[in-house]
Amino acid sequence: MSPRLLASLLALVVCTTLAADPPKPDTAPDNTELLFWQSAERLGTAEAYRAYLARYPQGVFAPLATAAINKAVEVPKAVAPTAAPEAVRPAAATLPAPLIKRPPETGGSLERFTSPPPSTAVTFNLGDVFEGPVGVEAGWLGARKQLVLPDGRWMVLAARDDYIMQVGLTGFGSQRVKFTTAAFGKFHGTRLAALLKFTFTSEKTTTLYWSGVDGCERSSDVKLQVGRPGKNAYRDECMALSVAARPLADDSKASADVRESLGKLRASVSGIALVSTFGFSEKQRGYLDIARFDWPGVWLGDDGQTAGAWQAGVIDASPARQAYLARLSAWAERYRAAAANGYAQDFAGSGASAPDFNPAAAD
Repeated sequence: MSPRLLASLLALVVCTTLAADPPKPDTAPDNTELLFWQSAERLGTAEAYRAYLARYPQGVFAPLATAAINKAVEVPKAVAPTAAPEAVRPAAATLPAPLIKRPPETGGSLERFTSPPPSTAVTFNLGDVFEGPVGVEAGWLGARKQLVLPDGRWMVLAARDDYIMQVGLTGFGSQRVKFTTAAFGKFHGTRLAALLKFTFTSEKTTTLYWSGVDGCERSSDVKLQVGRPGKNAYRDECMALSVAARPLADDSKASADVRESLGKLRASVSGIALVSTFGFSEKQRGYLDIARFDWPGVWLGDDGQTAGAWQAGVIDASPARQAYLARLSAWAERYRAAAANGYAQDFAGSGASAPDFNPAAAD
């Protein structure tokens, strides 16, 4: 065989081998890329995956990021209330008959006062009274929300701005996010019977997960129920019912404002509170946490004044406590739908959509 023919055959063999089994590049990501990808996976949003692709267009996880973006659910144009979890949705037919005709009588009347709040995100004053059902507007342009007050008379007891440092979308860095807390009280005589506390982002922001806010996972003395009615890559929603032995004794400035307002009103508050919590979080609308405090002692007297009375197994010993808890859970389901509409600035103000909790109400 001639040297020229032999060389041609060798070249052909080499080319064929390379085409059939090309050399494998080193595909192991470095630590920075791996951390970036893990952050994107943890967030699970299309924006997080796009951020990874922008940083690593030829990255090891680029095909997975592209597939995740294609699969992501589009942001809904309107917030549609989702079904409440079974754990917090007692059937209306099984609700006990009302056991209490009316709260015990209390004497005296509230002192009236008015003063501007230390918040720039609201237009109302401390001491103002709203007749529910109504959606009270609050927040700056692009982050406005309706704070839904159910039936009855509700007085403004606190409205304060604050800031937290929130982890950024990609898991790196942080941003300073403005929050506002507003609290409204409902009274029986001079005694605080219920408190609605709204904590919300009052400026436009794009962060979805709120590590700096307790929400439905806040600590409590007794946790009765918890559920997540709605959660996807763009929206998170939670709902819980718990017991707080000292509901206004924390060192937050908003609680201090409530205590100060109660002092100006010469109002009283005592006993444990049952806390109904509703949380909404969405990238486009920001964060809204609603905590409703109900003092069962107003209705039940000594039968509902201690945290131990609401422990699992102990509740069954009192038909009145059973009825109270069942009716509070049923009210929470109805109110959650109204609160979701307020979160989307779509609350119509109908009494049927936002009744207040009343243990003595007939079904």
